[in-house]
Amino acid sequence: MGRERRRPTYSLATAKALAASGEISMNRRIRTFVKNRTDWVNASDFIRKLFEAADEAHFSKSMDLDIIPGTWADVYKIPFDGETWYVKFFIEGDAVRLNVLSANWDGYIH
Repeated sequence: MGRERRRPTYSLATAKALAASGEISMNRRIRTFVKNRTDWVNASDFIRKLFEAADEAHFSKSMDLDIIPGTWADVYKIPFDGETWYVKFFIEGDAVRLNVLSANWDGYIH
């Protein structure tokens, strides 16, 4: 398991701006989870609204990604749409794309 730290690696304001502009990358697992477990039809719209609801107080940890050595991802636990969502992301390059690695209910095993 990778290292962890208790301060964000990325600016939440930048992540929110990227989400709002649609510069989002997410995997099929996230799309399927949103489609099958929420009333949202479009996963990208859901992620945009989820990040809109995010606040610095929702920050949980930053973690070194074993799958992408040298890359850190921030984890937030965001109350949204009647659930607390575990969201893990990193920002690719010089704030060009928001890469969402996880977006599911907090505590949900996936």
